[in-house]
Amino acid sequence: MIIDEISWNIMFRGVIPFGSANIFLMVLIYFTLARFRLGTSYPYYATFIVCFIIFLLGPLINMMQVDSIKHAYDITRNILLFAIGVPCLLLGLLTQSKVVISKAMIILPFVFGFMWSIFFVLTMPLYAISQNSMNQQTLPELLQIERINPELAYYSQAVLITLLLIIPSIIMLQKKLDKYVVVHIYGVLTLCFFMCIGNIFKQWEIYYAGSSLTALVWGWAVYRDILLTHQKLHQHSQYQRALAQAQFSASAKTSFTEYYPDKLNESYPFRDREALLEAVFTHSTGFIKQRTDNLLAALKTFTQNQVDTYQIRAKEILFMLFDSVIFQGNTVNNNIKSLLQQLEQQGQNIEKAPSIEDIDNIIFEQAYLLSQLKNKEPQNEADAALIDSIKQYILGHYDSNISINDVISVVGASRSHIMKTFKTVTSKTINQYLTDVRIGKAKSLLLTQSITETAYDVGFNNSAYFSTVFKQQVGITPKAFQQNSKLGI
Repeated sequence: MIIDEISWNIMFRGVIPFGSANIFLMVLIYFTLARFRLGTSYPYYATFIVCFIIFLLGPLINMMQVDSIKHAYDITRNILLFAIGVPCLLLGLLTQSKVVISKAMIILPFVFGFMWSIFFVLTMPLYAISQNSMNQQTLPELLQIERINPELAYYSQAVLITLLLIIPSIIMLQKKLDKYVVVHIYGVLTLCFFMCIGNIFKQWEIYYAGSSLTALVWGWAVYRDILLTHQKLHQHSQYQRALAQAQFSASAKTSFTEYYPDKLNESYPFRDREALLEAVFTHSTGFIKQRTDNLLAALKTFTQNQVDTYQIRAKEILFMLFDSVIFQGNTVNNNIKSLLQQLEQQGQNIEKAPSIEDIDNIIFEQAYLLSQLKNKEPQNEADAALIDSIKQYILGHYDSNISINDVISVVGASRSHIMKTFKTVTSKTINQYLTDVRIGKAKSLLLTQSITETAYDVGFNNSAYFSTVFKQQVGITPKAFQQNSKLGI
């Protein structure tokens, strides 16, 4: 009986990279299914993963009895990875880290990648050196150039990786990034470290096996993301059931179905409702009174001042306020059960309220209290007041053509202090926050308005630029968003 043993060389250079390629394939499938989470960085990541899978299969191809394609495959996989894959990986990280990318920034990594690829083609690949040193005439004509030291290709590859991935990744880690993005960056740094070590010392087992650890890091990130998403959905489902039970128990004799017709009533004050929810979520307590008054005034018109109908709609708003605060994560340091009990009690108070004015007082009081719930430790009082002033101004004027200079003139502090404080406290620039508010409002308006109307209503001068920003933020165009909302996607 003959037993074929797999050497450590074959294990590290062939089997492990092949297993990593399969893990990356699963990561690619997940990224494709959940591409809305990656947004505009998805095409870059997908391109890199495809190129890297092809690259990882190279050692296995070299071990097979297919001499006719080995050289061509070896050259092709290197060109694909370093001329296309690595630049796409860099752009994916920059996009996911919300770094503004200019046209020059997009083109430059590809230029460096193609320059290295040309240099690589003009040298003798490692496979050619090791397998054909005694038979130079079998090599392609381009690879016969003797004045270029083939080892320079390996050192230059390490330099390329350092310039395109290591340095930018270290710089990005200095920012306050989402943990999901940080894991991706650490996975990339793992890849870069082992590839550089392998190139410099020509230890190809380290090169392939070590860089394959990136697959484990990204695979772990995908697993954690799936697990956390499942837990969040399960938790939200429990909260929703509890909220629904609390809301329903507030009235044992009221039928809700008549208040919810089959067709959407476009006269309902959706915009005023979203404005109040936004003020509560952003802790803009100074804005609560105005937003509540606007919404309740519109609600009186909508219900024609009929107390029974007004009660139902007021309870609906109360329900959404509590649900938004709980689900959006503003209750980390608060007892959720007590909030549910509070919702139940206030729902009963609305049911018993003798007049519309009494209902209004309940809604305002609860909106104000909910807006004071903080997810973070209290900031310096002066800084907190400054941030509130900036947010209030943006929430009140996002539909106008405002700039940072407008914010500075209203707030009355120095430009550097405003920008530094806002970024430190919120982890966003003022322009990023303004864009987030505008796109958030646009999502609501697009359900009932055209793209052009929505663009002007949220402060954009033209619909084309609005569509570009919307796609960058959401991952799909405004038109696709409207179509998905109709299909229930």
